[in-house]
Formats: sequence, structure tokens, C-alpha cells
Amino acid sequence: MSNELGINWNQVDDLKDFEPIAEGNYTAIVSEAKIENKNSNLFGVMKIKIVAGTMKDKVINEWFTINHSNDTAMKIGRGRMKQLKEACGLNDPKNINEFLNIPFDIAVTVTKEEKDGRTFYNNNIKKFERRGALTKAALAAPVVPDGNNPESSSPAGSSDWPV
Repeated sequence: MSNELGINWNQVDDLKDFEPIAEGNYTAIVSEAKIENKNSNLFGVMKIKIVAGTMKDKVINEWFTINHSNDTAMKIGRGRMKQLKEACGLNDPKNINEFLNIPFDIAVTVTKEEKDGRTFYNNNIKKFERRGALTKAALAAPVVPDGNNPESSSPAGSSDWPV
């Protein structure tokens, strides 16, 4: 059988437990951005990279629904992308790459999920703001994720991290 995956499993390291980004406010940039078309739906896919503080260089993968057969999903995705556009100080972006490398602030929350006897932490970007709007004060001590944050229910930007 051909090696369709092209992976030599003997050269793959075991995964270590991932630690979520601590809840808090951070200055970040869009470090990578692309458009993806899946099942006739259009998404903006961005890597949001924290550029200062204790979580510097940590990344949250964020998906923005641009066009979708579900109007509610499209409304939420476009609304979040508009919030990011305004946080970046962009007037009328026509290309996803216009978002790259412009500093802005994010409010990060953490949710906890139990699944099949394992615990997963998810980071969510609750809000995008102009630089300095959320991080004017020194970065607060990180909050240890406990899964009791009712405001972190948004699925946007979530990534599963088993612990």
C-alpha cells in the first residue's frame, strides 16, 4: 500500500500536554491569514499571535465565517470580523492580508470541557479592541482556567487542548 500520508511515524514526537493561554487581555497581531472555501461556505482563517507579556508568541487560530448557507453563522462571523477590522484601524479592507501585522488588543477567555474521561481547555477571543483599549494597565496576573467562566461560551476561535 502506498504511503498516502507521507509520514514516517518513527520520526514523530509524542504530544505533550498543551497549556491554554491564560484568561486576560493581550496585545496581538494577525500573523497569518488565508481564505478557505469548505462545502460552498467561505471562511477567513487567521492565526492571532500574542506579541507581549507572559503569553508572548502563543497563537490562537481564529475562523471567521464570511459567507455561509446559515445566515446566523454568517452574521456572527462577519460581526466578529468587523470588530477585528475596527480594532486594526482598517476602513474598508478588500483582502484578508490587509489584517496582517497590525497590533490590537484581545480579551481571551478559557472554557473547560470533559469528554471521554479527558479534560480539554479551549481558548476563545471574547473581544477585539484598538491597541491600548484593553491593555492600558499592566497585564494582570493570569487566571488559572477553572471552566467556571459563563462568558466564554463562544465557539469562535476555540481549539481543543487535552490535559
